[in-house]
Amino acid sequence: MTTWHMLEALGGWGLFLFSLRTLTRVLQRTLSRRLRGIFGRALGHPIQCLLAGTGATAVVQASSITIIASMSMVGSTLITLEQGYYLMLGSTLGTTLKAWILSINDFLLGPILVGVTSIALLFVRRSSYRDALEGVMAIGLALWGMFFIGQGLVPLLDLPSVQEVIRGNPGQNLMEQTVGVLVGIVFAGCVQSSSTVIALVISLAAGEHLAYPQAASLILGANIGTTFGPLLASLEYGPNLRRLALAHFFVKCGGVLITLFFFPQFINAISWVVPEQLDPVQRMSYRLAAVHTGFNLINVIWWTLFSALILRLVGWLVPSKAEVGGLALAPVVRRMLRRSPERSRDEALRQMNQLLVCVKTLLDIGSSLLVAERTNETRLENRILEQREFQGLKDSIYELLVQASAGKADDLRLLLARLADLEELYFQALRLREQLESGLVREKLGMPRRLVALTKVYRRCLDEVWLRILFPNESPEPTVDPVVLARQWEDAFYASLQEEELTSLQASWAFDLVSNLRSVLLHLSWLAQMRNLISVEEPILLDSQ
Repeated sequence: MTTWHMLEALGGWGLFLFSLRTLTRVLQRTLSRRLRGIFGRALGHPIQCLLAGTGATAVVQASSITIIASMSMVGSTLITLEQGYYLMLGSTLGTTLKAWILSINDFLLGPILVGVTSIALLFVRRSSYRDALEGVMAIGLALWGMFFIGQGLVPLLDLPSVQEVIRGNPGQNLMEQTVGVLVGIVFAGCVQSSSTVIALVISLAAGEHLAYPQAASLILGANIGTTFGPLLASLEYGPNLRRLALAHFFVKCGGVLITLFFFPQFINAISWVVPEQLDPVQRMSYRLAAVHTGFNLINVIWWTLFSALILRLVGWLVPSKAEVGGLALAPVVRRMLRRSPERSRDEALRQMNQLLVCVKTLLDIGSSLLVAERTNETRLENRILEQREFQGLKDSIYELLVQASAGKADDLRLLLARLADLEELYFQALRLREQLESGLVREKLGMPRRLVALTKVYRRCLDEVWLRILFPNESPEPTVDPVVLARQWEDAFYASLQEEELTSLQASWAFDLVSNLRSVLLHLSWLAQMRNLISVEEPILLDSQ
């Protein structure tokens, strides 16, 4: 074990953690809205989640990748904690295929993904495609990081002292089996790949250096060891990510503890499944592969039945400081309002005003970025909480409107159309903020001079339109027409292409920015023309931020 091996392992850990940050950020951006409906349909049932986790892990043959991706989707609110839990269970079963085909080197996939996506990013300019490519690159970086971790720490397994510990516990009683589990935990925790440890165990057992019970206990420990990577990576994120990583840890630990109490019966049952007529080397290899598969299969069945217990336990251990939908009414309150349709309708309209506040706050942040009053990027956790709150508020309004409009189809259709308009405007504002923060804050791209000249006009237009929307009967006529301003942004962009020397990246970013601004302005103009968008009986207190 040299210094170079330690540095290689440290670099691998860095790549592994960076891949989670990148994947979470990409999923939280524009992909989140596009994929939310797809994941909602594809992962709508626990069985679908189990099959998806099994299939995805069977393809990439690295359960850590599926679990990291699940954590990223949970953190980005694409899927719920329960869906992430079942994806994680499925991934533990999918990775068992590797024990049967140990000759495949799945780590080669990492450099291939990184190389292909890096080249593609040189030519792709559309933001949605770039987000997708960055997500694939993050998965490649995670695989590559795991490769470096294994390359750096796998020499530990070849040390004479380590080999002596392995051979010194034949696994004939519970104490020796527990020691074997602990050794497997340490090895898999170091190399962050149960497949590497299982490959070594099968090789040693086939060479008659390990007894069958001893090798089986090492494989059980290797299943726990791989939980430490996701657990460590989740520490800097929100509560749901930590809950999922903790559930992964509890599932593996609980499964191993239960298996140890029935260890003789378990390995005898596996021996009975594998045919005796095979040659000794092949029979031992098949038995250990079956141990890995059988343990994870029993684990999936067991912890699917007790999923509510695990989710309740991790929810209690990792309390949420900010619950989802803080602005929305609690479900129990919404149920109480079912007997009073009029009160439900009034409450829905008041909550629609809250949606207006969310949209206005988001657009105000964008205008502050445009005029350089704001130069910092919104924190990832804050963005996630904002979207959760908006989604919870929207769902609350929808339920209240359905309750209030029973038997009034026309009224329900009108109000739901208004709700859809506000949701569309919110996501347009969200894309605009992401575009501005990406170009002005992260990549430090300068805006073309002609576009800079229109920023203050845009801000004045926003203020006038919002007065028109919020106070339709009291606001003066706008001095800036949003439709005309949208056309001016387009003209200014094309004039900049002729007058200024813009880089290809700068021009691509400016084009996407103008497109987003145009969508926001046209949608605001349409909403402003509808004077009775929402009945406001008292002034709305807008967020100063």
